Amino acid sequence: MKLDPAFIYGNYIEACLWAAIGIIAMARRSRPWGIALAGALVAFGISDIIETRTGAWYRPWWLLAWKAACIALILTFGIAALRAYRRGRAALQL
Repeated sequence: MKLDPAFIYGNYIEACLWAAIGIIAMARRSRPWGIALAGALVAFGISDIIETRTGAWYRPWWLLAWKAACIALILTFGIAALRAYRRGRAALQL
């Protein structure tokens, strides 16, 4: 199966974007959950690179599971960060 170059390059760009956000988040956070959030963002970026080889985010099944786990972590820690920020916790350093 030949993949469209726009699909491949788009996924590489997306991978770089997620990895950059994760690296920036990692540099700004010292709490364990903040590091886990940054790791999930970087892992999500890596999954986009794998997607360029498989041709779909849902194929093979383990790539779908990988992406779902990353999204679950990003949402969980992202919501926790927003709630803490809204409460005015200075320890978050947002």
